Amino acid sequence: PTEVMVVGPARTLDALRQAITETVMIDGATATVNRTVNVGVAEAAVRLKEPRTARVTVTIVKDGAGKDQE
Repeated sequence: PTEVMVVGPARTLDALRQAITETVMIDGATATVNRTVNVGVAEAAVRLKEPRTARVTVTIVKDGAGKDQE
């Protein structure tokens, strides 16, 4: 989502600048990874008004490492 509603103490909300997602593990991935993950906030004093998820896409691109250079 482009926006989420967060509730909590006004002082904490005033300082809040971002929401976060769960970690997307890509260890060993050789192709695009698509995951649906929970959205949240790192600050314990606030919470999302309603549970939200986000669809995360990580595109894996081979960098050419190990190719013979001429």
